[in-house]
Amino acid sequence: MAEGNSYRCKWSKEPRGFRVWVAKRPKLVATGATLDDALDQLSTVICSATGDGEAALSLWPLQPPQSWDAKYLVANGALLIGDGSVHPAGDGRELFSKGWCPSCRTPRGERTTEPITMEYAGEGDVCSLWWKHGREGLDYDPLAVSDRFLKLLTRAEQASTEWREMKMPARCRRTYFEWIPRKTVATVCVKGWKTDGNRCVVCRSLFASSSNHPRGRSSYDSITHFVARHHVDKLTPFVGVGVRRAMHPYVPIERASALIGDSASRGMRLWLLGAVPKTMVLARPRVQDYDGRNEPTLKQMIAKVFSAPMDT
Repeated sequence: MAEGNSYRCKWSKEPRGFRVWVAKRPKLVATGATLDDALDQLSTVICSATGDGEAALSLWPLQPPQSWDAKYLVANGALLIGDGSVHPAGDGRELFSKGWCPSCRTPRGERTTEPITMEYAGEGDVCSLWWKHGREGLDYDPLAVSDRFLKLLTRAEQASTEWREMKMPARCRRTYFEWIPRKTVATVCVKGWKTDGNRCVVCRSLFASSSNHPRGRSSYDSITHFVARHHVDKLTPFVGVGVRRAMHPYVPIERASALIGDSASRGMRLWLLGAVPKTMVLARPRVQDYDGRNEPTLKQMIAKVFSAPMDT
């Protein structure tokens, strides 16, 4: 059995924790003190039963956020995340008209007409890009979907954004498409909450997020991405939500329900999305400066490892 399959999972709250199971195979079940614990156990159960060691688990219905997040939830939509992987060739220098920032590697300029050239495809139909250049090239991770997944979308959804065909190796039987949003909504940081991240010293790009989770964050029971509430009306199908180098498509809940767990949506996951009033938006987050210009390259790090004296 191929790895990286998407499993639509149901869940219930139990007296001592949570119970989760695969919707189409309810005998694949696990429990845990927390939802994350239960899902970790379910991944092990799935691997033992099917051989799929890279299972992408998606809860449906989505678990309601914890009490401190609930009032900020955007209840009629979620962010689509790719847990699969595809592997581009090169360093991406041809993809943007002005290349990338020499410090943080954020794209500069406009997206060119050049397609992403794939070295090889990994597993999944809904994927992230895994660049082989490490810290030596572009930091750009758009959603990549297979031709099978694209056929699940309506004509209106296909027309709402650009799906640019990637240049695939001759031996590859499947075609992938890069998601290029025509419209975007920026995520925001929140006043009074814990904010982590950094700001590039060269291009001043901000890469930060906020959370009011008292015990850290979990992708299942916490909202990890927030937009300004007055921008919620801009959240249409497949609009981009985030910052330039880390953007995710917004999907209405009813469409997410139809897509998730389909055999052609392997690797698909969903994240909760929140919205805060304008008065809570933190306009100038205080985060550390980042300067990546002097960081060692991948080749330098490898050379350092092999040149280090060995213990005797």
